Formats: sequence, C-alpha cells, structure tokens
Amino acid sequence: MTKNPVVLVHGAGGSSGSWKKLVPLLEASGRRAFALDYGRYGHGRLVGRGVGGVGDAYRCADELAAYVDYVLKETGAAKVDLVGHSFGGLVAQYYLKRLGGNAKVDRVVGLGPTFHGTTFNGLLRVPLFRELGARAFAENIPQQAASSSFVQELYCDGDAAPGVTYSVISPRIDLFTTPVRSQRMPGSPWVRAPGLSEHASMTFHTGALRLVREALETGVMTKPGPRSFDPDAVGNAETDAWAAYYRREWRPFLSAAIAMVREGFGMGRVRTLQGAYLVLRANQVWAPYPDNDPDAARSFMRRFYSLVAADSGLDLDPAHAARLEVEWWRLHREHQYGVLGEDGPLVESLVDLYSYVYAAKPDDVREAARQRVLAMEHSDAWVKAGCDLADPLLQQERDALLASYRALRVAVAT
Repeated sequence: MTKNPVVLVHGAGGSSGSWKKLVPLLEASGRRAFALDYGRYGHGRLVGRGVGGVGDAYRCADELAAYVDYVLKETGAAKVDLVGHSFGGLVAQYYLKRLGGNAKVDRVVGLGPTFHGTTFNGLLRVPLFRELGARAFAENIPQQAASSSFVQELYCDGDAAPGVTYSVISPRIDLFTTPVRSQRMPGSPWVRAPGLSEHASMTFHTGALRLVREALETGVMTKPGPRSFDPDAVGNAETDAWAAYYRREWRPFLSAAIAMVREGFGMGRVRTLQGAYLVLRANQVWAPYPDNDPDAARSFMRRFYSLVAADSGLDLDPAHAARLEVEWWRLHREHQYGVLGEDGPLVESLVDLYSYVYAAKPDDVREAARQRVLAMEHSDAWVKAGCDLADPLLQQERDALLASYRALRVAVAT
C-alpha cells in the first residue's frame, strides 16, 4: 500500500531547513516528504528579512493550501499527511477547518502546536504586548493569542476538522505555546516527548521525531522503553559510546551512555543519569588490559540492572543479568586479542543476555546478537587502525549496530 506524502509546516521563525533531520527518517520509512517555506513577510523590526512563518495567518494558510495541491499533483496521491510545529499547527488547523483541507488530509501530527493559540506565559493577554510583539517580531503575533478573533472564529464550531486523525507531541519544556494543555486536541492521542525536549528545538529532537514517525504510521505513540525503543537512536548512541571508550574520552562516553539508557530503557531523568554513570564506571574498571577488575564491573552493572528492573517492568535478577553482561565483555576481549578464535561463543553469550533480560526465545534474538558481534569486529578493526573518527570502519560498525537493534526491537516487541 502506497503511503501518503507528508507536508511539513514549520513554525514562526522557521524554514524548510527546520525539517532536515525528519526528512531522511520519513524517506527511510518509505514516505516522500515535502517541506513548505511560507510566511516570509510581515517581519517585525527585530527580525531579519527572509525569516519564515511571520506573516499574516490567513495568508499563510492560503500558501499551505496551494502547496498541498502542488504535492497532490506532483505525487498523484489522493491525500497527504501534515506535520506542523508550533505556529505551523495553527496554520494547518485553519487550512483544515476553513479552506476545505480536511478533504485532502488524512493525518495531522502537531509538534508543540499552537492549535488553540497561546498566552505566551500570560503576556499575550495584554493588548500592549500583542501590539509590541507584532511590531518587534511578527505580524501574526496578535493572531496567535488564545483570545484573538482569529482563534475564536476558528473554533466557534468545535475543535477537530471532520475526517482528520490527530496526534499531538508536546515538549517537556515549553515557554512559547502556553498553557501546554492548549496544545491538545480533545479525543486524540497526546504524549510528552522524552528527555530534555523543549519547544524551539522539537524538530531536531530524536525522541520527538521517533514519535512523529509512529504517529504517521499507526496513530499510536509509545514512550521509549525496553520493548518500544527507537533502534536507530540506541544504535547511534552505542556507536558513539564505543568510539569514546576506545579513545578513552570519558565525558563523551557518559553523554552517549545517557542517550543509550534514556532511549533504550525509557527510565526517568534521575534514574537515567544514575544508570549512565554506573555504565560509565563499569566500563572504566573494565577498560585496563590485562589488569582490569571484573568483580567491580559486575558490581556496577548489578546496580544498573537494579535500576532497570525497578523502572522498566522487566522481570530479571540484577545480579544474574550483570554476570551475563560482563561475560560477553570477557568473551569479546578474548576474541579481540585472539584468545578466542571463533565468534560463535560470543554470539551465544549475547543470545543468553538478550533472551534473559527480555524473556525472549533464543532463536528470536540470534540475528540481533550476530549483527552486534559483526559490529564489534568492525570496531576491533577500527581500533587496530588507530581509532580515527573519519575511518570508514566506524560507519560499518554503526550500520551493523543499527541492524542489530532493529532486529532486537522486532524480537522483543509486545
């Protein structure tokens, strides 16, 4: 079945470049993505010429309508899906409800959308500040106010456009579209983006973009967790972690470990930081060769898996999981230094770890284990070649880790 093309509508102050991280993700999932540039007029005195999304809201909606028609003609599709960030959500709503756009749109995903306007932390309740906002920043600032005639007229006959499926993703921190509850569309899925997400950078936030992709595919958005992680986010983070490990760059390693724990297990902020620190310490005591400290590594990993068990719902014994974890580290080191010739025992050690932690059938996780061992072989070759970040071997390692986590995600999903 052919998937709808996706029209991307940036927010005030944005441009088509705001979507440079999302476009390849959509294309990788088999979708054509079209990023609209609009509203490049109505600039305030403090905003440079050429900045988008600052013009009159009615005219912006007309531009979106024309662009959707262009995309439909270009692709031959019957309908498009829309993704709107911030003010782009409000523009999309006017197009859907007042310009007949609901007949041409299937799904809408809002990223911190100004669906119902904003108080901008109370400032836009004051007429003087609305006027100053228009003069200094954007012609449409008064129209974005929750109390504006534009917003009131838009919703005089209800919230959602008929026949359209909505999904809303809000950031953890939002000082622009306030109150956050105004971003919701009644009766539609709503989630907070994971991690330290904030309004202005939503279009570059890995966790938020994963949710966008899920919403477009199924309308269901799952928070990161041990059975619902984003395999690409985890795979990229682990590649960065291994590169930092072998270069003995512990601060970048900690940053990558935070991403691995956050994306891989979906733990809360405090436990994510605790878990990442424990992973760092385990790797630090394991790193020296040959005089490392396996007992200390197991102790740190036991404490890590205790956090995982407490937060993720996985039914596991932290001590046993830590033993399995460090055992595959041991076998990898023997393989790395030529003590262990074949990679079969290394694959089986990972199968044991994955099948225990995720309560999965061994055969279901074997491909994930095989790809991860392949990634480590590329990593070992990269280390022998001098740990150059520009070495193509590092990309080969990354590709294998992405394949590994994609296979694992399929195997452990419930």
